[in-house]
Amino acid sequence: MSEYIALGHMSVATSPGRYIIPHHAVYRPEVDPNKIRVVFDASARCFRGPSLNECLWPGPQLQQDIVDVLTRFRIHKYTFTTDICKMFRQILILPKYRQFQHVLWRASPHDELREYELHTVTYGVNCAPYLALRVLQAIASTDCDGFDSVRNALEYQTYVDDICDGADTIPDVLKLQSDLVSVLSKSGLELK
Repeated sequence: MSEYIALGHMSVATSPGRYIIPHHAVYRPEVDPNKIRVVFDASARCFRGPSLNECLWPGPQLQQDIVDVLTRFRIHKYTFTTDICKMFRQILILPKYRQFQHVLWRASPHDELREYELHTVTYGVNCAPYLALRVLQAIASTDCDGFDSVRNALEYQTYVDDICDGADTIPDVLKLQSDLVSVLSKSGLELK
């Protein structure tokens, strides 16, 4: 949660939220002994009404079928995969909607419990996959003039936050990698 504050993904709330998203830490030392993930549960019902997810429309499915992505991935002689770093957390939501994404948190049991608002698309909210993929579609349609292979990668070779693509020559696959990094960095999305 400290990282959320440091990166500007959440701040102390200036007014009470309309919904408090429960969250908890997940520690998996066998995966990464230095990492603690935060899991948000927008499906939790509040005592006075429905959960946040019950009130939101998840949006139409934009996700490519994984079998199709992998089948097309296999046709290239040279391939690569890349992950869009913290994809959901790179997408800001409008301030007027942040009142529905509040959390309670304190860094230590000795600190005062405070209410924060999340500024970005939150994994655990049912519309998060739609919002993230819709942003990638917008980038593909508006920022890919002259970058047809990048547009194709974003529209057809992306599964959630992973891009799986390639080309038939080493110079072509290196150009595609470079172009993907360039186009996505203009929108603040970093690849690893």
